[in-house]
Amino acid sequence: MNCVQHTSMTLRNANISDISSIMRLECSSFIEAIREEEKTFLERIKTFPAGFVLLEEGEKVVGYFSSELWREIPDVRSEGGNELKLNHSAAKSHCDDGKILYISSFALSPSLRGQGLGKKFFREALSFVIEGVKSKKGNKIEELSLIVNEDWLSARKIYEGEGFGTVARIDGFFAKDEGSFSDAIFMTKSVKNAIL
Repeated sequence: MNCVQHTSMTLRNANISDISSIMRLECSSFIEAIREEEKTFLERIKTFPAGFVLLEEGEKVVGYFSSELWREIPDVRSEGGNELKLNHSAAKSHCDDGKILYISSFALSPSLRGQGLGKKFFREALSFVIEGVKSKKGNKIEELSLIVNEDWLSARKIYEGEGFGTVARIDGFFAKDEGSFSDAIFMTKSVKNAIL
């Protein structure tokens, strides 16, 4: 199991026994209307353990980063983002030889936000996964992709600051508590010549 130390913070790959900590973080990070299910996270860990990274402070899980490998980016404009839906099956979409890393979810404990840690964790988790895939599978990731709620300005700032660009908008993708919906922004970044 990979493990990287940063002052009092540690990055490591998740395992099945971490599920209760992951779900506590999911519940504290997202409104009920868009929380993903425990079975979704368990499937992600089982399907692509190298792509599921936890941030720990001491022994407490304070962040997670989950991802999967794709062979191609789906046509999110014409299909309405079906491959990206909440609780989609990582087992069906993940391909071990894929060169596109899709970041399926990213969360940081609300108590740690606003300190620049989200940006640092996102960047280091990306490098952690990319290097892990390269060393274990000999596979070089060429492109990164993700979706973000149009209303999540802090998250968008992190992704834009890391070089992600907007490719498409998906109308009404994210439910809100009051029954309305907000759009998703699909973003990508080429890493063919980039150094992370």
